[in-house]
Order: sequence, then structure tokens, then C-alpha cells
Amino acid sequence: MSTIMRKIAFTYNADRMARKVIEQLFKSKGLVFDFEESGSVSMKSDLDGEGLQDLQRQLTEYGIVLSAKTDDDLVSRIKLILVQSVNSKEFRAKKVSALLSDELGYSYAYLSNLFSKTTYTSIENFLILVRIEKAKELLMHQQMSLTEAAHELDYSSVAHLSSQFKNVTGLTVSQFLKLVKTRNN
Repeated sequence: MSTIMRKIAFTYNADRMARKVIEQLFKSKGLVFDFEESGSVSMKSDLDGEGLQDLQRQLTEYGIVLSAKTDDDLVSRIKLILVQSVNSKEFRAKKVSALLSDELGYSYAYLSNLFSKTTYTSIENFLILVRIEKAKELLMHQQMSLTEAAHELDYSSVAHLSSQFKNVTGLTVSQFLKLVKTRNN
């Protein structure tokens, strides 16, 4: 006696399934392409506007949406998130790598490589620059002490902030404040 199955459960890898759909559609249109680490596709053949619209229509049937994000857009978003992280304790609660990956949907390794390639500096160095600019603002406009600024920016110590400040600006905090005071008078 055979058993009739009325219900079948599935498990699947959504990324692999989407990749297979994309691969089949691109090949059916004779498009030459490579998949990149970021999940995007690097086109090796031309695709006009009409062809792009047709491709978008077909991909939408599978719940896949084309995104026209450029590397510059992504780098701009990284910078914005880093500035927000310095200005918000909520953002600072997360590690930068996890924050960027979660917010942008890419691996930190990919984002870091893209950022460095585009800006000629690392995410870490850019974050230090942003933190030092914020420290200047706190010291000058909010007239916080160095200890208060270090605490506000989550530095491990006043010495750590002082060291980074000197490395970035070429001045000690005292020299910087004296210079600002002289310029204001």
C-alpha cells in the first residue's frame, strides 16, 4: 500500500536560488557577466534601457529587484553612518563592522575594501577623523573639558583622545585651544 503525501515542507538557500534565477535569465538573454563578492553582477556585455526594463520585469516575477547603487553611493552611505555613529550613543553601542554590515547589507570586508579603494583611507582612519572633529566641536562650542569630551566620545582614556588629537591635527589639545582663543580675540 502506498502513502499519499498531501503536504511537503521545503528548506532552501535564498541566496543560491536567487543567484540561479539571475544566472539563467542573463544567459537566456545572451548577456556576459560575472558575479561579484558583494552579490552584484559585473556586466561584460552591453544592455540598453529597453533590455534593462525587460530584465527588471522578469526578475520582479521572482521577487528580485535591480538596484542601481554605485560604489560612490555606497561610500557616501558609509560616511554618513560613521558620522551618525559618532553623534549617537545608540549607534556607538554596536561595533563599527557590525553596524555597517547590518545597515548596508554587505560584508564588512567588502565595505572596507571598497571604502579604501575609493577614498584612499581606511574606515578606521576616517572614523578617527570624524571623532576628532567632534572632539573639537565639544571643546570649542560646548566648552567641555578634555575628560568630558573623551567620555562623551567613548574613548578608553583622556590619553587616547589626546594622542589621536595630536596625530590628526599636529597640535596638542592645549595648543589647539590656545590657537582658537587667539583667533577669536
